[in-house]
Parts: sequence; C-alpha cells; structure tokens
Amino acid sequence: MDSRVKPLHYVTVEYWLRTVKEQECFNSPARQHRFLHSVETWIDGVDQQLEGLTPGQELTILLQPEIVDQVASLWDARHGLPAGSDLLLHLRVLEVVEATPREVVKALAENVQCCDHCGSH
Repeated sequence: MDSRVKPLHYVTVEYWLRTVKEQECFNSPARQHRFLHSVETWIDGVDQQLEGLTPGQELTILLQPEIVDQVASLWDARHGLPAGSDLLLHLRVLEVVEATPREVVKALAENVQCCDHCGSH
C-alpha cells in the first residue's frame, strides 16, 4: 500500500515553530495536526510541499512574514509568536490514510464555499 502524501488522503503531522534568528521553539513539545490533503487548507503553501512524503520523513519550511501572521491567527496568542518576522516550520509526517468517499464529500461540503472559484462574493 502506497502511504505517500497525496490528494484526498488524511495527513497527520507533528510540527514545531522556531524563530529564524534565535532558533527559539514556540511549541515544545511538538503539536500534531490532521487535515485532508488538497481539501482542507492548514497553512498556505505547506500542503503542496508535503506532497509525496511518507511517514517518518521531515521537512523544514521558511515561513514568510505574511504567512507568519496567518500562523499567529491559528495559534493561541499567549504563545507569543513574533508577528512580522520569519519563522521556521519543522514538520514530521506521522500518518497518511486514504479518505473514504463519504469523508471527502463531508470535508468538501464543510470547506468549499459557493464562490471560492471566483471570489466575486
């Protein structure tokens, strides 16, 4: 069975955030996040970079300031993420599981708005 990260598969990752300069870790121990790849967006641009990885593989991504602000909004403010600065997101793929058709339909219904394709509304 192929357990690579690909569309319509649930991906569970363990992740850490660190500042680029001080290498200060903002979440210790690491946190976990599970999402349906290509349907549920977690952090802009991260999903695509995970494509093809298998459980156990790791990836470090430099998050630009505009993405740091998005991450800060997802993160509890009391953790003190430094908005406006670069962060490193270190990920380890823990699990990749194919979603059932019912799970895909449910996720699409919850995540796709009628005007996502054009942005006119």
